[in-house]
Amino acid sequence: MDGSPRTLPSGADAAGGTAVKFYELRDNLEDNVLAPPGKQDWLASLLREVNGFRARADWFAPEDAEALAAHLGHISKMQSLRSEDAITWSWFGTLACAHPDDRREAVQWLYDRLQLGLTAADPVIEQWMRVYHPNAPDSRNGPHLDVRIDDPRVALIYVEAKWDADIGTGKGADEGIRDDQIVLRRDAEEGSDACG
Repeated sequence: MDGSPRTLPSGADAAGGTAVKFYELRDNLEDNVLAPPGKQDWLASLLREVNGFRARADWFAPEDAEALAAHLGHISKMQSLRSEDAITWSWFGTLACAHPDDRREAVQWLYDRLQLGLTAADPVIEQWMRVYHPNAPDSRNGPHLDVRIDDPRVALIYVEAKWDADIGTGKGADEGIRDDQIVLRRDAEEGSDACG
């Protein structure tokens, strides 16, 4: 393939019928996400995401599935041009790998853009971690963060990335009230303070 994306119909709905969706996928992951700066290795968090979020081969014509799986041995949703995780990695993941001065400068730009009145110190950027679930404190499957920027003694920022998708909602802590992804992350932070 020439590096152009494949546009393919994909997906089955819960009733077994075909959902008419089209995915543009890159044959090689490296054609869809930015590589770490310099010649650094890919971060373990990215590799877990690439290997953990797979598209089913039977969503695609056999020849397309074979081409898409040739590089990784499976089809990763990170190969999709519509992947929020691929976009998030390309900005925040590469920033996590950047020189500390460059990372500090970029986080300072973010603070300024958000008009927070803060001065970046030593920010650490992590992706796709799970945090305390305020509605299920004993669960190990708390909210999945797209990005956490932890700048000790300055700020702790949770990032929920969206691309052509709504904020997810689920059963809330209070009967009849649904929580969304933003509420869960806010409450998770409050719960983690209480826990520790």
